Amino acid sequence: MKYIINKSTNPSYNFALEEYFLKETNDSVFMIWQNEPTVLLGRCQNRNLEVNLDYTRKNNINIVRRLSGGGTVYCDLNNMQYSFITKRDDTDNNLFKSFAEPVIWALNNLGLNAEFTGRNDILLDGKKISGNAQYKWKDRIIHHGTLLFDADMNILSNSLKTREIKFIDKNVQSHRSRVGQIKNYTDMNVLEFLNYIAQNIVKFHNITEIREPNTHEEEALKKYLSDFPDLNFVEDEDMFKKYFAKKYPFGLVEYGLVDEQGKIKKLKIMGDFFLNKEIDEFVNSVIGKQITDLKNNMSKNIGDYIDGMTNENFVDDLLQLTRGEENE
Repeated sequence: MKYIINKSTNPSYNFALEEYFLKETNDSVFMIWQNEPTVLLGRCQNRNLEVNLDYTRKNNINIVRRLSGGGTVYCDLNNMQYSFITKRDDTDNNLFKSFAEPVIWALNNLGLNAEFTGRNDILLDGKKISGNAQYKWKDRIIHHGTLLFDADMNILSNSLKTREIKFIDKNVQSHRSRVGQIKNYTDMNVLEFLNYIAQNIVKFHNITEIREPNTHEEEALKKYLSDFPDLNFVEDEDMFKKYFAKKYPFGLVEYGLVDEQGKIKKLKIMGDFFLNKEIDEFVNSVIGKQITDLKNNMSKNIGDYIDGMTNENFVDDLLQLTRGEENE
């Protein structure tokens, strides 16, 4: 594994660098980096439902959609992100926990009570200080996570919309009440802590190659920059008259539907779930089909696309949507 020292704070550059190493090399790479104030959207999330656009526009906060699924994150220079890019181990039944292990090890080495919990979180004394997400491409994977060192909770709360459906089966109903701050557990400043985490992961993985991106890599990543535009002022995302959302253990799934005489004319599947592969392929396979006949007329398994979901879940959700049953 290589440790690539990334000093950029531009989120588009940082994600383009990840994508370059994922798609154009066979390298195993570790990076730890920071972003200027930015809201990071999960791959399948709807910007208008997740972000307070008036606030981000007024306060010059970027909105960037990452490759990976999962939920919305606010980050700035008082926090940090880390990435592992490598060949995927499909025999590992808990890749999230495995990739988080060296981070938890580093935190525990400080005497902190860090633990991995749920589908993708690291907690300190029961407070979330890290969310993790993954993107799979061919036989490779990006695993990346956030470490909340000194998050400005006012900016975080004002940038992100609080949606009640996300708190089903949880005892708290605000971003502020769920989030911890690493600064409360250490005397280090944010850059000292970043270097501490980096040194511990280098030790954990016995990394010997440590360097900044070279000239070739800097040039090659440029073609990926357009994958990560600032979404503050792009054309509004689709909003549907027929909308339905349901919270599952594997994440929130949301649907926007246009149908004609009971047939699917247009469908968008959104949410903070994790993808095994691109969802558009599955959506295209059901366009034109009668919703009431879907159960026995599906050529693809949605579980191959959305991790943890079944065709039964999908059909039941669409039937509830067409019946106009209560949703978010």
